[in-house]
Amino acid sequence: MTTAAQEKIETYLGTLRTRLRGLGNEEVNDIVEELRSHILEKSTVNGELAAREVDAVTEALGNPQELASEYITHAALARAEVSRRFKSWQVYFGGRVSAWRASLYCSVR
Repeated sequence: MTTAAQEKIETYLGTLRTRLRGLGNEEVNDIVEELRSHILEKSTVNGELAAREVDAVTEALGNPQELASEYITHAALARAEVSRRFKSWQVYFGGRVSAWRASLYCSVR
């Protein structure tokens, strides 16, 4: 691995990591390591890491600040979807449980 290529990768991923604040450490580590693997895979030519290829791959990935914003947005939407499903479940089953409790209460009296 060339020093210039390594530095480019670390700079890109360091900026991305900094901008992923608000996500959990495990999630941030997963994102960074997945992208590191992708960059290394796509930037290796004849068994050697090429700085020019690193530039091409990171350019294709886009600005690390914007990429981080996309990850944060995706995570927020995923949490919102889970929350919406849970609330739907609560409404559906909550109403049934309330009706069941009312019928049980009425039958006991």
